Amino acid sequence: MLNRILEAFDINIESLLEGMDEAEIRNHLRSIPLVNGHLQAQKEMAQRKRTNWTVASSLLCVLGLTTLTLGLTYQTYPMVSYDYGSEEIIPNGNNGETFESLQSYIDQEFAPEHAQMIRDVASDISIESAYEVLKQRYASLLSSEFRHSYNYLGNAFVERITEGQDLINLDAVGFTSGGTRTFELYNTRSEIRAEGQWMYVGGAFLLALGIFGFVVERKLYPKLLKA
Repeated sequence: MLNRILEAFDINIESLLEGMDEAEIRNHLRSIPLVNGHLQAQKEMAQRKRTNWTVASSLLCVLGLTTLTLGLTYQTYPMVSYDYGSEEIIPNGNNGETFESLQSYIDQEFAPEHAQMIRDVASDISIESAYEVLKQRYASLLSSEFRHSYNYLGNAFVERITEGQDLINLDAVGFTSGGTRTFELYNTRSEIRAEGQWMYVGGAFLLALGIFGFVVERKLYPKLLKA
């Protein structure tokens, strides 16, 4: 029918539509069920795409703001770290008792010999020489070890020796009851976590992507917004 009208007036479809309001044409075409169903399906598809854009952009903005805030927090409030050091391995007694230091263990070990030497009226030089010989036996237990922690463990803490080189050193001098190390706090420092800068930059990038997503969504579906 439309083709006959165009042939009768000797015009083409472009000339017929020229000057006509597109919205008015759509409204008239909606009266046709097939056309109305097609337009409605297009609108629903566009709505779903717009919703996907909106959700994705919102998630990017939320994730970006969260990461940005964490990065800024890491840079503004540095973490405090604690350095602990131990200079000696302290062997346990034969009955499993523990000592505050290697010196206190050696003193107890030397006490019987010291008492006997005093009874024998030994000279101070002889007593000191015997004490040094005993100390030399435990020289391998004078080894340093360090701990770095982000948690405050007190001014000092005791750590039991259950494995590793320390246990080998104890076995080498004949101790089979294990031992301990006393770690003392010797340094406290503030550290700015390196990942804070990366989180700050990454968060800003994600936030920019989210905002860009909203802009693109409005450019892609302007008619849907007007409807």
